[in-house]
Amino acid sequence: MSISIEASDSSWAAGRDEAGRRAAARGERARLRREAAEQEYRDEVYRQWRAAEAATNGYMLNRAGRRGEIDERSLFTGPESRVRKYASSELIEWFSSHPRPTRVSWFGSAAARRAHLAGRRIG
Repeated sequence: MSISIEASDSSWAAGRDEAGRRAAARGERARLRREAAEQEYRDEVYRQWRAAEAATNGYMLNRAGRRGEIDERSLFTGPESRVRKYASSELIEWFSSHPRPTRVSWFGSAAARRAHLAGRRIG
């Protein structure tokens, strides 16, 4: 029994093409998941910003933050040191019962995301 080299080459090439299509489809699904997660994160930051704005009657920046023209939304996603430097006492109090939706808490790990959604602080 003899197998022609051309037949085995064409079946190998077809298998390679199929593997390439599957890899491209996996990559596309991963890209769509990342985009969906990014949108969920942006929505959560906006939701919390609006809730904090209502709870603090719009007083989210301290004197240094107002003088420095700091964007109050940056206090929700930036480092905690930025919060300590520029947040009003009302916002700091609000954050004590509403954890900030940082990128690490959202994208860092499944455990960190669950903890954020449950209202617990990590580390």
